[in-house]
Amino acid sequence: MTDGVMYERGACRNYMVIPCPGKLRSSEYQYRMLEENRIDGILPFSRRFIDDAVFLYYDVTSKQKLTAVFRERTIGGESLRAFLRQLASAGSALAGYLLDTRRLLLDPEMIYYDLTEEKYSFTYYPELTEESRPAVFGYLAARADPADPEAAGILQQLRDMAEEEDFLFTEELCDRLLRPEEKNGTAGEPAGDFPGDRADWKEDAVYREDLYSNEPWQDRTAGFSSYEEEDGAVPEAAAQISAAAEKGGKDRLAGMVRWLPPVAAATGVMLIAASLTVLRDEYSSRTCLASGAVLLTTGMILLLRKVLRGIRNQGIKSFAIPWKRKNKEEQRDPWDGQEDLWSGGGDTDLPVWPERGSEWTGPRPSGEPYAAAPVTHKNGAKLEGAEMTCAELPEDVPIRLYGSGKARGQTIDLENLPCTVGKLSEYADAVLDAPSVSRMHVRFSRNARGELVMKDLNSTNGTFRNGLALKPEEEVRIERGDVIRIGALEFFCR
Repeated sequence: MTDGVMYERGACRNYMVIPCPGKLRSSEYQYRMLEENRIDGILPFSRRFIDDAVFLYYDVTSKQKLTAVFRERTIGGESLRAFLRQLASAGSALAGYLLDTRRLLLDPEMIYYDLTEEKYSFTYYPELTEESRPAVFGYLAARADPADPEAAGILQQLRDMAEEEDFLFTEELCDRLLRPEEKNGTAGEPAGDFPGDRADWKEDAVYREDLYSNEPWQDRTAGFSSYEEEDGAVPEAAAQISAAAEKGGKDRLAGMVRWLPPVAAATGVMLIAASLTVLRDEYSSRTCLASGAVLLTTGMILLLRKVLRGIRNQGIKSFAIPWKRKNKEEQRDPWDGQEDLWSGGGDTDLPVWPERGSEWTGPRPSGEPYAAAPVTHKNGAKLEGAEMTCAELPEDVPIRLYGSGKARGQTIDLENLPCTVGKLSEYADAVLDAPSVSRMHVRFSRNARGELVMKDLNSTNGTFRNGLALKPEEEVRIERGDVIRIGALEFFCR
């Protein structure tokens, strides 16, 4: 099924494209339900008709394949429970729209994960007719955490069940695997809705989890003591809420103060105009004129002070008129240059367009030295900086990426491969904390022939080799002398 899959990068969106057979076999009802509704846990898609062929475009923006997430990681109990719960929930959501859950593509290459929301998205293919075995359970079983025998046992059961005919993963099966005590029950104990109605309420509550929590259950007895036992828990929570409310109040106050100068100036203009045109009484007219002059003068002074401070901190270009700057951007090549328009940080994968006319700050052809500073790795190690020139380096010198422009002073060591580059330290080997860099952006490795290659990991702002953009999930060979751009950060391969 994955052989004919293609990947395309659109305007601010990335797509996984699956071709359909010449004549659609599925009913129009399925396509309408999927196109007009956003089903929780299912990748949204749309049909496109190109040269008498039908293609399904699945939106996979800011998501990573399951194979990319667990390529070098093991799956433990908490991660497994989150995956199975969300898979069962997606199946139930499909059933709610009268859609066949057997047409879910349970292939690890077709399942995506949002690193920010910690949610899985599954691919629904209406044209799936042949019997396909869910390969995802075998894939995860091979990556089960050896320190978690419970997770390994569940995956082993699922892998064996998936080999049977008419296998279907349902919420009932999920509950039976994750809550074995509910299946057996306690004799004579009615199963009420409230956990305290059953004798095994503590055991049952252990398996409850918040799929979006960063701190899953660690202790089987944690979370069941009363407020008296958890001394200080309530005051601490109240303090956190109070601090958050205070911060929000300060932000709102700062936003109101920011608008005072233009509001004062506009009010002054209105008062002056009223005194000259509307008011006929001499005393009222003079009073209104004087008040308007004071407000206008105060507002203009505050605006001028703000402008001068901004010019001192950010430069005069930061005060370009927004609509003129937008028209100028539309007339130029959006990827020409290396500066990005973001002036601050932030954890976002929104597109960052480079700025034109940035000055060359990288290594000079004349051979002058370039001081390379370390870049942080997730294992805490620091790459040593080194002076180098653009002259030809010996083959035994490890290949590195040396940054220029906004990336000046950063290096990425390509000796220990594979190496994943991104801004989320939990999943990246080399961390680049920049707005234009995705959480998992690009991976460097060696192919079967031993060649150094890089692969775009469905990044939002793209990966470039010598000015040519890679498609999502595309893999290309790189060598010394190449210019690599990761988002808006430019590096030289030496």
